[in-house]
Amino acid sequence: MIYHCNACKFNFSRYGEVTACPDCGSQNIRYAAAAERTEFLMYQDMIDQELAQQERMRPGSSGAA
Repeated sequence: MIYHCNACKFNFSRYGEVTACPDCGSQNIRYAAAAERTEFLMYQDMIDQELAQQERMRPGSSGAA
């Protein structure tokens, strides 16, 4: 599930019970709204692409030039 912290505006993903924001510790959290989920997933995809690119550039990896 994707959650949103009303205190610090942090969006995060967790499995199982969530009792506090991992960023600020606030218990004022809720399920993320549609726009917040879309934004979270967009940023997560960007991070995944950047990590994959860094992995390809590492010396010794099969994708290194």
